[in-house]
Amino acid sequence: MVHEIPTAAVEELRRSNPSEFIEQLQAAAQRHSTWPWAAALALVISLPLYLIPLLVLGPLVYWLYQRDLAARRVVAFYDFEGQPEGQFTQLIEAAEQLRQSHANWIITGSGAVVTTAQHKVNSGASAVVSRRSAAVTMSGPPELVTNIAVPSLHCGDHSLFLLPDRVLMKRGRNFADVPYHELQAVVSDVRFHEGGPVPRDSQQVGTTWQYVNVKGGPDRRYKANPQIPIMHYGRINFTTRTGLNLQWDCSQPTSARQLAQAVATYVSPPALPN
Repeated sequence: MVHEIPTAAVEELRRSNPSEFIEQLQAAAQRHSTWPWAAALALVISLPLYLIPLLVLGPLVYWLYQRDLAARRVVAFYDFEGQPEGQFTQLIEAAEQLRQSHANWIITGSGAVVTTAQHKVNSGASAVVSRRSAAVTMSGPPELVTNIAVPSLHCGDHSLFLLPDRVLMKRGRNFADVPYHELQAVVSDVRFHEGGPVPRDSQQVGTTWQYVNVKGGPDRRYKANPQIPIMHYGRINFTTRTGLNLQWDCSQPTSARQLAQAVATYVSPPALPN
């Protein structure tokens, strides 16, 4: 049986490490725009009068748009003040390698295969997992305006952003952060029984069958019993003492190792966003 992987909610992480920067991002994310309502009202007023009032109301709508845009953004410009930027550059380069991998996933649930019957119908695997496709970008959250590339890991509405001075987390409209010294990034090699498309950049290390017998061969009782490739993937487990638990799989184990090492050895510079 697959159980959801427990991880602390972003709201819990924010309460355990409050900061003014996070409160600003939180306020920006939760602010609602007023300009669409003003634009709709301007059109309703203008249409019966042959659009003449729109010439007057249009600049007002544009001003409201710009005001809303500014209110939904937090500006953070990073200045290392002469400190070497090599470590953060390594972090960016490692994230770029992860981004170029053919496939990335978030592991959302897992369960041990215990009985012989479970072993037979799960291609001989020792555990089963559920996962979702994930992506890597080099841009931060839309609420943040900054002067640097921001390595970002995304899956659905859940994101992890690697800033120079902190690790930023977002889920939906909620933000939290943790310092780098509290983030553990542990990498491991996994042998995955791939029932989906095979990533073109990963290494196949064996084969099995969808249904196996006790000796590991194909179970002849099943007429439809396709072979399944066993792939070599890399897995990064991001954890914190406050309850974050994020398991990230990558089709390229080397890329996973590089990012995990870059995060594990990263030391935040003394500079904070200006």
